Amino acid sequence: MNVEKAFETYFALDQKRKDLDADYKERKAKIEDAKAKIKQWLGAKMAEVGTDQFKCAGLGIAFPETKEKIQVSSAEELRNFVVEQINDGNDEAIMLLNAAANQKHCREWLEEEDELPEGVELVQERVITIRRSK
Repeated sequence: MNVEKAFETYFALDQKRKDLDADYKERKAKIEDAKAKIKQWLGAKMAEVGTDQFKCAGLGIAFPETKEKIQVSSAEELRNFVVEQINDGNDEAIMLLNAAANQKHCREWLEEEDELPEGVELVQERVITIRRSK
């Protein structure tokens, strides 16, 4: 193998992976759509016959449930709330936030201050990057 052949092989493998990913996404979407239609049909059937569940011996059970998730509707309002709570002595309010450093702002901080904030570290890993010529 020479360098040119390595590039050609790499790009051919990369294209195969992209094709597989696209095929997988398409096939998965069809399956998820079919599953959603079955769930919708079962829900309508439950309403039609006046029950709140279906059981099939040896197969399983279908029933409605309410799923909940917490999401941020306004990052600015949440930040202001947490700062206000901390200023009022409620240090536990910081637990409302995820522990993740904003990449962009930490890089800006590093450029301006020549060091990162406490509790944040820069991890570097040497990798080989291959890009296709345009």
